[in-house]
Amino acid sequence: MNRYLLPLSVLGTAVGGAVLLRDYVAGGVCPSKATIPGKTVIVTGANTGIGKQTALELGRRGGNIILACRDMEKCEAAAKDIRGETLNHRVRARHLDLASLKSIREFAAKIIEEEEQVHILVNNAAVMRCPHWTTDDGFEMQFGVNHLGHFLLTNLLLDKLKASAPSRIINLSSLAHVAGHIDFDDLNWEKRKYDTKAAYCQSKLAIILFTRELSRQLQGTGVTVNALHPGVARTELGRHTGMHSSAFSSFTLGLCLGQVVQAQHGPLPKPSLQALPSSLAPLKTQVTVRCQGPPGVDLYRLEKLRSVNYQDQPILFIPAMEERFAGCYRCSYQNGSRWSPPSDRLELVATGVYANKPSLSAQPSPAVSPGGKVTLQCRSQYSFDQFALYKEGDAGPQKGSEKQNWADFPITAVTVAHGGTYRCYSFSSKLPYLWSAPSDPLQLVVTEFPEASRKLSISLINKSSTIEPSRSITISPKGPESPTGLAQQHYTKSNLVRICIGAVILILLVGLLAEDWHSRKKSLPHRVRPIRRPLPPLPQTQKPHSQQDGGRPDGHNHGHHH
Repeated sequence: MNRYLLPLSVLGTAVGGAVLLRDYVAGGVCPSKATIPGKTVIVTGANTGIGKQTALELGRRGGNIILACRDMEKCEAAAKDIRGETLNHRVRARHLDLASLKSIREFAAKIIEEEEQVHILVNNAAVMRCPHWTTDDGFEMQFGVNHLGHFLLTNLLLDKLKASAPSRIINLSSLAHVAGHIDFDDLNWEKRKYDTKAAYCQSKLAIILFTRELSRQLQGTGVTVNALHPGVARTELGRHTGMHSSAFSSFTLGLCLGQVVQAQHGPLPKPSLQALPSSLAPLKTQVTVRCQGPPGVDLYRLEKLRSVNYQDQPILFIPAMEERFAGCYRCSYQNGSRWSPPSDRLELVATGVYANKPSLSAQPSPAVSPGGKVTLQCRSQYSFDQFALYKEGDAGPQKGSEKQNWADFPITAVTVAHGGTYRCYSFSSKLPYLWSAPSDPLQLVVTEFPEASRKLSISLINKSSTIEPSRSITISPKGPESPTGLAQQHYTKSNLVRICIGAVILILLVGLLAEDWHSRKKSLPHRVRPIRRPLPPLPQTQKPHSQQDGGRPDGHNHGHHH
């Protein structure tokens, strides 16, 4: 039994310590039973995680809850869930994208117009350790969403909050602020190598500083301002870290391996992004969007910009093209805790949205000699302000602005390479990814010239086409073997680092087990069986004088018979 005491005690200590640590970092439970009937509450990022639970609890207490979210589909679903669970019908969903100053202003204007009062503003929404993305207005994403977005929203609603006093503003920060440092000369990480952890800590420190100053300025107004660390919780906030499935592993591994990961030098190579068979996809046709990175990628992130749609897969398969799939895409990938730079943007265009197709003509003629000039003119009978010209075989279209419902695409020095089949499209700048049906094809013919010159020209054109970059909105390799060289060496080194870390951990565990086994084995010789020895004689006792002759020195007595 003793041999199991040490392992059991170690296991019990570890489990008990983990439970205590979990209880400590998770924080306490609010004991208040207060209700807030008639109070208007705004919770940002309330479609999931801490924001949804906050809205749910305040909904139970009778508040008029406004869920402010970027993804309206998830937001409406969350509002429906809360209404069903709390039986509070005053739970509504409103669109708010904190990465867009325009969206923030529109949301605030709507709240000011529709709501008589706002009593509680919970600035909950956040993004954590995402790749080096920027907001619609060019700010670094974590600083822009976590701090600047809420900063603007709070100031826009400040008069309404003052008029509703007593009211309060609650800013969710993080214990990570203690490691934060604000570089006022490079808030957007344009001069330094991007560090996802440092950028997150910077944004949370900014929230603390903002809270303290705003609290000072609002003294005596009836508006209180507080910041809080919500504790460790399993939410979608850590979806960019690769360890979000376990809050405990995120907490411990982030501390233990952070320095090791930071020691891996060198930027990750940028992935490629392409649409197959083409980025111009007619409605109801099949198209595949593929992100390609180096071998050994841990996680891909493919996202549609200016929307909330993303997936952690390298391939987006669209069996039948629809208008909702059209848009601008980009992708990145993660190895360890580091994210690659984003790919070049891919514009996926839905064609055939407008049935009325434009017309395409060549001026002065579709037949032109080498070195001559020709202008391809795309014309529409409708008031489209944008046009695009596409040549079969090219990687992407050439765009032009309208001139009274038409656009010119001049070719000043025609070569044999310009010959081919052309089509044009018309579309609106307000819906840049929804195009008309293509025009009827136009065949541009480059007239013949002597055979020897023709062969030489074709030879030169073929040679130049191998070295000139294509006019394209996506430049992509066409196979998994394309990322080579330094990228391959980098990932080999990265994998070696991981293997070494695992080997060190295994060696430590084996050492502990060996030491425990050796200590038990070493203690065995001390367990000597006892040797049976005769007991020493009992000491003689003093007896009365009358019985002195009745005893013997050996302690044996003879009985007396009467």
